[in-house]
Amino acid sequence: MRQPNAKIVVVILLVLGTLSQCSQYTLSFLYSVSARRGTKYSLRAALDLSPSLFSVLAGYASGVPRALTQLLAGQLGSAMGGKLPWLRCMALAGGLLIQVGGGILLALAKESRDAVVAQILIGLGSGPLYPLGYSIISCYYEAKDCGTPNGVFSQTAYFGPALASLSVIIARNYGWRLAAMIICAALFVAICALLTIVFSSSNIYLKEVEGTNLIDTSPDIDDDTHDTDEEDEAFFRSNKQKNNPTKPSTISEDFSTPDGRALAICLCLALGGGARYAAGYAVPSYIPYYFEIEYASRSELFSTANAVAIFACGSTSALVGGALAQMLARRNVQYTNKKSPTVFSYATIPIISCLLGGICTLFIFQKKNNFFAAVVALFAMQLFGEAWLAGIVAAFRSVPKLGRYVDAALGIFYTTATMLGCLNLLFLGQAIDNAHTSYRLRFTMAAAIAIPYFFAALFFFLAAKIAAMPKKGEKRTDVSFSWCADTTCGDFANRYLSYHNYSYPPPTKTNYQPHAPFLPPKGDPPLIDGYPANAASDQPQQHQPTDTTPLLGASNIGFFPCADDDDNDNPTFRARSSFLLRSPGSSNNPFLS
Repeated sequence: MRQPNAKIVVVILLVLGTLSQCSQYTLSFLYSVSARRGTKYSLRAALDLSPSLFSVLAGYASGVPRALTQLLAGQLGSAMGGKLPWLRCMALAGGLLIQVGGGILLALAKESRDAVVAQILIGLGSGPLYPLGYSIISCYYEAKDCGTPNGVFSQTAYFGPALASLSVIIARNYGWRLAAMIICAALFVAICALLTIVFSSSNIYLKEVEGTNLIDTSPDIDDDTHDTDEEDEAFFRSNKQKNNPTKPSTISEDFSTPDGRALAICLCLALGGGARYAAGYAVPSYIPYYFEIEYASRSELFSTANAVAIFACGSTSALVGGALAQMLARRNVQYTNKKSPTVFSYATIPIISCLLGGICTLFIFQKKNNFFAAVVALFAMQLFGEAWLAGIVAAFRSVPKLGRYVDAALGIFYTTATMLGCLNLLFLGQAIDNAHTSYRLRFTMAAAIAIPYFFAALFFFLAAKIAAMPKKGEKRTDVSFSWCADTTCGDFANRYLSYHNYSYPPPTKTNYQPHAPFLPPKGDPPLIDGYPANAASDQPQQHQPTDTTPLLGASNIGFFPCADDDDNDNPTFRARSSFLLRSPGSSNNPFLS
């Protein structure tokens, strides 16, 4: 259930995040202006920046402070739980004011040392943006409905660089200092608007409702497994065996417990996000520089094309990715009868997005000097490779046993992602300094951007795989990790059964009950193959099942009991394509014969 005025909150966060990201990436785009234009129009000439020094400024000078504030912001969100969204807004506004001060200092910088201090302030101020922003959204939306608002808010990562890309045009005509100052002024106006809304008595939706809490940020799980805060504290403790502490535990045993699995899932998501951030940091920082070197005569055209690619393709990809992730999550809840979607339902779209983004990146750095082909590949990379963030952020809120530590886990996620992204920038800057040929430059850029894409997909897949592993003592099935709940296969099967007057789920030899609502309609052949001939009998009959093959099926659709990662001991049923089904014409399938 969505809280009132939740959409207004998302729009406000979208504007603030866009301007914050624009200020953050201003240095990267202003650096792409050639030093031959002079100190008035070129930041590179005014501050005497080399590629290696620029990598320090764009990477660790702002990345390390940003990582620290992201971690603190995550802890702050966990400490407040599902309450006090207005306090989160105040903390966010305070950080953005620090970022404004850093942007003004950058516009007035006389040498590289001033730029270092400016980047530190920008990093400190921009750090709380995403942890607190997503935390505010979680106060107004349930876990299964967070996909679309997260996708809208994640567009700040594309609107911001798009505006920063247009700052190059201002710098080439009016000077780079004016371009930096305009961005700071716009961000300051947006912060004032946020503070006005917070303290306005007519907009109480940003304030705590006395005596009540807003929507809890923790995923919905059974009460018998999430009763006390002591169980939440187990997330931060190492996994110990209950019966024999001295006996070393295996990896499978650690992952089979809720605490061990939660840690492993968060670790894989953080590493995947770090790999994806490594590619994401390199794209706006060095692709403009690459096009300036390889296609110097078309630098003006690239600035416009890059802004359009980020604004149109990148933002569309983020929005559609969030909507698709939310659709899969809702379908997962519908077909598994669970209160909260699984990690895999949210991680499917990010996995596909990272794979496609890495493939498209390789075509940007082609051997032939074809500017238009490189720009088309850039558009494709933005269109297919940016649909990951909303799903991964929502996946954190589906991790079992995180509870009120979700915001802290998100803070750790952003800290890890920022540090790995800065590390890739440092490596790329040193490599470009030593790339004296066009071939080495292309190879270095392709390796530094495409490889992290593929590693991100791998870590996201591992997180989903770990989340689907059976619990300790639970029998493993061949469908414990299944795509079926997240595809249209379940819809097709459900419609097929409804057309034939059968209900979902169908009976099997392990769950058959004479009074079950899915008995065959009158006039169908009687049940056979171990089932009672008189299906309408009032006396339940005992049967010894020989297998768990579904009684009802089609040539390509079947229902399989599978053990999910929830705390329900009863098996759930999912539709899945399989060759294990009985043929429709066989005697073992009387419903369809």
